[in-house]
Amino acid sequence: MGRWTQYDEDDYRLPEGMKRIGYDADSGRYYFRDRDGSFWRGEEGSEFGELTRVADLPSSMAGTTTTSGDDLEAAPTYSNGYQLLNTDPNSTMARKPHIDINAGAYRTLFPFFLIIAVVLLLVWRLILSPGLAARESCSSDMQAYYVQPGDSCWDIAQAHGISVDKLQGLNPKLQCEPLMPGSTLGLRRERSRQTNAVLSPSMVSQHRFYSAPVLSTMSNIYVMYRPRARRDSSTSTASATPTSSGPTATLDQATVYGVSTSGVHKFLGIPYASPPVNNLRFNQPVVLSSYNGSIDAKNFGYSCPQQNVSFTSQFFHDIFHRRRAASVKLEVDQTWTGVDANDANQPPENEDCGFETGTTYYYDDSAAALVRRSVDLGEPLMYISMNYRVSGWGFLASQETKAVNATNNGLRDQRAALQWINKYISNFGGDPSRVTLWGQSAGAISASLHMLTNGGDPAGLFRGAFMQSGAPIPAGDVTRGQVWYDQLVNQTNCTGQNDTLSCLRTVPFEEMKTVINRTPNYYDYTSLDLVWVPRADGDFLPDNPQRLVLNGTVANIPIVSGNCADEGTVFSLTSLNITSNDDFRSFLEYNYLSDVPDQNVSDVLELYPDNREDGSPFNTSVLNGITSQYKRNAAFQGDVVFQAPRRFFVQQRYASQYIWSYQSSRGMDTPFVGAYHSSDLSYHVLDDYLVRFVTNLDPNNGTEPGWPKYDNDSKQILWFTHDDDDTGVQVSTDDYRVPQMAYLTNLSLAYPL
Repeated sequence: MGRWTQYDEDDYRLPEGMKRIGYDADSGRYYFRDRDGSFWRGEEGSEFGELTRVADLPSSMAGTTTTSGDDLEAAPTYSNGYQLLNTDPNSTMARKPHIDINAGAYRTLFPFFLIIAVVLLLVWRLILSPGLAARESCSSDMQAYYVQPGDSCWDIAQAHGISVDKLQGLNPKLQCEPLMPGSTLGLRRERSRQTNAVLSPSMVSQHRFYSAPVLSTMSNIYVMYRPRARRDSSTSTASATPTSSGPTATLDQATVYGVSTSGVHKFLGIPYASPPVNNLRFNQPVVLSSYNGSIDAKNFGYSCPQQNVSFTSQFFHDIFHRRRAASVKLEVDQTWTGVDANDANQPPENEDCGFETGTTYYYDDSAAALVRRSVDLGEPLMYISMNYRVSGWGFLASQETKAVNATNNGLRDQRAALQWINKYISNFGGDPSRVTLWGQSAGAISASLHMLTNGGDPAGLFRGAFMQSGAPIPAGDVTRGQVWYDQLVNQTNCTGQNDTLSCLRTVPFEEMKTVINRTPNYYDYTSLDLVWVPRADGDFLPDNPQRLVLNGTVANIPIVSGNCADEGTVFSLTSLNITSNDDFRSFLEYNYLSDVPDQNVSDVLELYPDNREDGSPFNTSVLNGITSQYKRNAAFQGDVVFQAPRRFFVQQRYASQYIWSYQSSRGMDTPFVGAYHSSDLSYHVLDDYLVRFVTNLDPNNGTEPGWPKYDNDSKQILWFTHDDDDTGVQVSTDDYRVPQMAYLTNLSLAYPL
């Protein structure tokens, strides 16, 4: 919302087509007329505020209102108190609304408000501030954190690997708004590195899986599935029914003890692979062969080690601070399974992981909501999430890792998690034959890559995929990551060792974490030209994923694949130093197009011209142009990483499998970022479609508007407009920026990242 003064003109402050036409002195209200002739009344005593439609103006004024298109100003007051607005352009008050009627009253009240402000300031300074600044002692199992200027509850919680709810639970008197600098918070002490290493991660960070359905999401793998019909307890191999101590289930010879909250049974923190420490660091996951004894599954496990995501742009911090990714988590095996067939959950509020951050507890509340929603729709499903290795821990790439098939370990973790689901989900009442992958961003990309591995054979692990803002990316060979591998070797004193990979496995955890955190992340200048990302390795991914799609090496399963309209805006907020055509060209040559001939770079610059009206946020004319190149950069990055790969994928595969595609413009009026990356999750526009797809492998429910299957003739997609109501869903055509995306796809096939 903008901030206005009395000198701003009506054209800038009123809705388009709305004109000020009068002032009623008796009621203290301004009157306005819309372009369609309808009359509107303002709030009492307010020159600008919420407008209410009225049938007509006062009867005595009928026929006297002006029809001029000029800006209007106050005119003399009539005997009945209604004041028409002067349209004389030569008036000494031209283009300045009449606002003096209540000026006396405001002047009278000013001392009163001033006294209140002074009293409140004294109360804060003398009473609240000293108390908040007092540094309290903590119990032995807690450590103190002293709030710094600029901190928020979100920042502190994410930096310490917990949710905001958990932070408030540890600090019952905590007031997040405002969070006072100097106050003391209590946090659980971190375990020693050795203990963390024992609990090291081996699986998923930001994917969703559903099964059937089982829904599996990739980006923290979450799995949703539809449970089988309930069996008699006497013949059940395991029980998901709560007991006095909560729900239980059986894994091999072990009993798993879960927890029930808000009608949802949860089994949390179940390990499914050996901790990737010591010789297992930077190696393929080693799955657990069996379970024995008892497993306490009432709490989430720790997160996998996270990339330290920094936000160098204060502008980004101010606009979007509540959507920043977490930093500095601990390494742990973790699997979360929501297993009650009678509970539902809405899609999680996503934290973009970009293969660098992400963990399962982000989605606890969202998962439970989705399960409950599935019950409301009469399509109950189960939801499962697992941690997997991210950043350099999961995607270390080099000649050395390729030689021993120690590549794409984050994806291999996910695959091991899917195999765990296939083996054990029936013990919780789920159907292993009805698993659906679900992912957003890196999760959607991961889901698509599982469709390409193993020669395109899903091996019975999943039967569908629901992918939001992610498709097979143009990933080059793992040797393209050699420079970052060498940086780790050089900074850990492993240079000169005969086996540098073995040396890296012996580096102390904290030292390795520090070195990995020095590499660029997705909020640095390099943006989405990621350091740690899946790459072709000749094994898990035999070739450039887009080349595999072109060759038809794809699992033949039903899919949903779509995008948000302004995918690139969020990731362009951290490169606001790009302010000229030369800057933008240098950015492309340094990042995405480093191997591309100069002429091709020039072609891209021509396809994405230096014109704000063509940039992203789209359809906002010249508005939202933070810098001269911001909208241009946002348009390019959104297309090259998200939009073009999605269109290439669905157009290559429509003849072989059922495909539904969409575009979401919800949130397009968000300043500077528009319908930003992950806004479809924020607005929950796809929840019901997701549940139906997981259940029936078809997002439709027989009502209008129907969601047509994608084909290259009609190119029909479902468009979620900016209107958040029943009229905000329309069938549209996938025909925007066709030349631009086709050119980018041809480049990516020839010069993969």
